[in-house]
Amino acid sequence: MNSKSMSAFFAENLSAPLTNVQWSWGSENEKGVYLRIWAEEVKDKRGMVYACDPADTRLGQKERLRHIKQIESGKPGYVVVITEGHVSSSGTWRIDRFEECIYPILNFSRNENGDIYADVDFDSPVYPEFIGQEIDYAAIELAASAYPKALETLTKATTKFEWQATKVDESTETIFLISKDGTQKAQIHIPSGKWMR
Repeated sequence: MNSKSMSAFFAENLSAPLTNVQWSWGSENEKGVYLRIWAEEVKDKRGMVYACDPADTRLGQKERLRHIKQIESGKPGYVVVITEGHVSSSGTWRIDRFEECIYPILNFSRNENGDIYADVDFDSPVYPEFIGQEIDYAAIELAASAYPKALETLTKATTKFEWQATKVDESTETIFLISKDGTQKAQIHIPSGKWMR
C-alpha cells in the first residue's frame, strides 16, 4: 500500500506537482522531468512513454511530447512506475499502486510507428530525498566494515532483500536504508549490527 496518492507523491515528494491530476502524465521542476509509466508496458528495461496517434489531441499527449523533448535537450529524466491499476466504471484507468522512487532515463528510441520508448536504469532507483545528490556508498561500507555483524546485516539487506543504503549518520553509528519500492525505511545500528524498522 502506498503512503499517499500519486498526485501527492509528485507534489510533496518530488516537489513537482502535476499540472492537472486528471490528464497530466508527468511533471517537472528544476531538478528534472518525471514521467509516469505502467509496469506492464516495460520490457527488457524499456518502457513505453509515448504511443503515437495523430488523431489523439489530448492535453496529456501534448504535455508528454514536450517533456520528452526537454529530456532529449539535456534535462535529467526519470520514470515513476505504476505497478497496479484497474479500469473504473467510467472506462478510465485508475492507479492502485506505484513505486515510491524514480528511475533514471538513459535515452529514448522510436519504432516505425513513431512510438517512443525510454531505456531506463532500473538497477539504480533514486529516492525523492536524494534527487540531485550522490549517495556516498564508500562511507557507508567503511562505517559498516568496522563491525562484522553490521557489515553482514548491510550485505544481507542490500543483496538478498534489495534494500538501498542511503546514508550514514555523522557519528557513524547508524546506517539508513530504504526499501526498493521506496515505501519502507529502516536503520542498522552499526556497533551492534541490529536491524531496526
